Amino acid sequence: MTTPQEPLEAVADRYVLVERLGGGEAREVWRSHDDHAGRDVVLTRYRNVDENWRAVFGRRARQLEALSDPGIASVLAHDATSEEPWLVTSYVDGESAATVHHDPGLSSDDALAVLGQTALALASPHSAGIGHGNLAPDTVLIRTDGSVALIGFAVARSPAPGDDLAALSRLSHQLLDDSPDDHAADITSFMRLLDGGDWRDPTDIGRTALALAAAQRVHPAAGGVPESVDAADDET
Repeated sequence: MTTPQEPLEAVADRYVLVERLGGGEAREVWRSHDDHAGRDVVLTRYRNVDENWRAVFGRRARQLEALSDPGIASVLAHDATSEEPWLVTSYVDGESAATVHHDPGLSSDDALAVLGQTALALASPHSAGIGHGNLAPDTVLIRTDGSVALIGFAVARSPAPGDDLAALSRLSHQLLDDSPDDHAADITSFMRLLDGGDWRDPTDIGRTALALAAAQRVHPAAGGVPESVDAADDET
């Protein structure tokens, strides 16, 4: 005889919590199923919040819901008044740049492509005066087709868009410094310009990074060529 299973918890009589993805004392993140729309989503639930937090969260959530960009995981719904406020975003099938960077690793051209797409994805919120505030390898998701989706926008504060430019500089080092390829001189120059704060427009940063990625693929640095090409050919 089979033991009957407990029904899965549903938030707002709609979002069925399926699998816990992460979190901690202040929040929990769940892959959930939207029974009304018939699709998977991500629901984040927050704990131990005060009224000031709720006010900022509600304002930020409304701003993020107004954004529509393929480079951003869409914010679909929120509730700032629940005992445990929650936020629902679209589910992105992919791995974080942090995960991909370490295993199996990113070549310099792939790292530049991720950086470029990340910068271009910031253009839409920045034009609306919205900063990301938490830009890092673990808030950049890489889909199976190689495209990027940003997650993890700050919701308890209103960061300035300019703060993301410094974060892009840090991201360039996090993705490129451990690359197995030698950097071409133009890549090194680009990273120095980012470090110096000489860029103000994420669109310019994105287009430049993507152009460098394309150039690297056509003319890879010598360090990107495996040392044992002949040996590998003998093994096949």
